[in-house]
Amino acid sequence: MKEPKYLLSRPNVTARALVEYKKKFLLLYAPWCKKWTLPGGRVECTDTLEQTISRELTEEIGIKPKKIKFVGFGQGAQYGESIKCAPPKLHMIFYTPINKKPVVNKKESEKTKWVTLEEMKKLKDKEDGIDDFFRRFPNAL
Repeated sequence: MKEPKYLLSRPNVTARALVEYKKKFLLLYAPWCKKWTLPGGRVECTDTLEQTISRELTEEIGIKPKKIKFVGFGQGAQYGESIKCAPPKLHMIFYTPINKKPVVNKKESEKTKWVTLEEMKKLKDKEDGIDDFFRRFPNAL
């Protein structure tokens, strides 16, 4: 029997952010999984969660957050044909309000949308870790 290309034994931990601007929240389209997701990315082995979210927000949307607050976590599936028998992603979710509309790095996402929390909760084609976050932490914000 051929082994899967990637056999992960632990969850893939990411730091994600609910970025709020004028009472709406930013979503980025991830073409590799064909879903809307929150800005953020994988935690590097030498980074704290706070360092990760700060780095990822700077890379993806050009902001260095002044205030970040951990608000919960969500568990989601690994995506991609090369990942078989993979454990879930564990998204550590932060909240950061901003007062200037960010400029999204087109290398990170070509499509963006701003939605209210209620619109985000109802959105069908979003990463499942976001649904899990809202299920676990319904009153986080």
